[in-house]
Amino acid sequence: MPITTAQAPQGATDAAHRGFDALHRAQATVTVASKSGGGVASLHEPLAVYSLSGAESAAAMTIAQARQTGWRYLIGQGAAIRSIEIVGDEVTAITQGQVAANLAHALAVASDAVDAAKRYEARVLEFGRAGNSVLWLHADDGSDRFFSLGAEARELEVGPTLEQASRKAQARRSLSAPANATPEALRADEDESGG
Repeated sequence: MPITTAQAPQGATDAAHRGFDALHRAQATVTVASKSGGGVASLHEPLAVYSLSGAESAAAMTIAQARQTGWRYLIGQGAAIRSIEIVGDEVTAITQGQVAANLAHALAVASDAVDAAKRYEARVLEFGRAGNSVLWLHADDGSDRFFSLGAEARELEVGPTLEQASRKAQARRSLSAPANATPEALRADEDESGG
């Protein structure tokens, strides 16, 4: 299979199993112990989650700036898809509904779209203040590919995707800035906070 996933650390995997078991206890369903399959539900291989904060300008935002922030595990249960978010060794969110289903659908679309001779590592790329996320297929040779996580998953071009995320981040930054802040003060605040 040309699409693989990174190996999560044991603490993240243990946390995902705890979240998985808690979810099924809460829903009074049969708990299945993971990837080996069978039963009512299954916990799939993890996707590394990366974050790319909004830059000063679209030209300044690059994939090289993305930093890993956690892991996302998909849970399949019949037609329902859920996800468990792990940061460190803690569950930070369990998502149900369309968001998790869109990620599973994007993975299926991406699997059909890629060349079987190439290997990609599937990741989730979040754009911080922009609020967007995409499926990121990382290739060692730099020929990364990106797929939308909307209801209709489709391949995205890298440049326009980064530009749009940067514009949205800048707009949100402007809306959240104090009314009397100057552009110089905003840049200083961002530099001091690592933003």
